[in-house]
Amino acid sequence: MCTSEVLQIRELTMAFTYGLGKVNFCAAVPVGSLVRATVSVISARQKTTGVESVFGPSYDIDGSDRPACTAEVSVLYPGPRCRSPRNRIRHDRFMRAS
Repeated sequence: MCTSEVLQIRELTMAFTYGLGKVNFCAAVPVGSLVRATVSVISARQKTTGVESVFGPSYDIDGSDRPACTAEVSVLYPGPRCRSPRNRIRHDRFMRAS
């Protein structure tokens, strides 16, 4: 499930995932189970750099009273004058997993 299915922002040019908070793995998912994802908007507040929204995804197991996973995802939708931090990220340095 995408946050674009829950929240519509007009004239959006970019969005940055700030991070995760309160990730809980509440129950194991049995093999062959049906899992449904739902998401809600926990908060949205204006900041000097744009709008910070917090979403609450939940992954529910069919027939279970406890979700498999819940979390809080923070996303920043920058204002029109904000610049992308792309120039601060170096894409030429990758480490090989051993």
